[in-house]
Amino acid sequence: MKRMNFKLLIWLLVTPAVLAVGIHFLHAYQIDRNAESLKMQAVEATNAGDAEDAIRQYSQYLKHRPDDAQAYSEFARLAADAAERPDATISKLRRAFVVMEEATRQHGDLVDLRIRMIDYCMKLGRIPDAMDHIDRLRADGHGEGPEMDVKYAKCLLGTGREEKAVKLLSRVIGYDPAKQSFSSQAALGGKEIDAYVLLAEVYRKQLEDSKDAEVVIHQLVEANPDVAKAYAERGRFFQRQKKFELANAD
Repeated sequence: MKRMNFKLLIWLLVTPAVLAVGIHFLHAYQIDRNAESLKMQAVEATNAGDAEDAIRQYSQYLKHRPDDAQAYSEFARLAADAAERPDATISKLRRAFVVMEEATRQHGDLVDLRIRMIDYCMKLGRIPDAMDHIDRLRADGHGEGPEMDVKYAKCLLGTGREEKAVKLLSRVIGYDPAKQSFSSQAALGGKEIDAYVLLAEVYRKQLEDSKDAEVVIHQLVEANPDVAKAYAERGRFFQRQKKFELANAD
């Protein structure tokens, strides 16, 4: 009886395993090399001003490297910038939304991107999503301030919660509706022009309260006497008010 060749047997067993490991690492190396090439092409396209090519390259790269937060941030920035061009189509706006949503889902600490995402949600009518992003920022200590409060008030109005919006906007500018007076000490953002304009419009249009509306819009100029935009917004408010009165005249 022939004796078993143990050396040959070991060689036959070990060799395929070694080859499998080698192929695995070679494949990983090739993927890594291809991924880096895609990233370099994305950077080069960005530097050359070819945003669409850069977006394509980043899209491919991030399939291999979803952990690259900086690349995700740049990818989303490019998509958002493309969506804000005057000739941008609705498809680019939607693409920007999808890209930013994916980026913030993969990397929750991209604060600037999440803030930008709020505006896109509102543009696309995705009000609950916008509110979720604001709530997430606040939970992480980044969503405070009058500008964010105004955005949140717009979301409240978009979901039919006028009373809560009025309370929030009144708090921002320090307005006491019961006394029709203002307190600079109570104001969170006394010079936040959009807060005055939005609150005045809510009173005028949705609550049909022209008296409070006029008090608020006049205070806009009182609080911002050196800001041309304040006077322009007050003028536009009264133009809209005049048109409304003429349209509803007997």
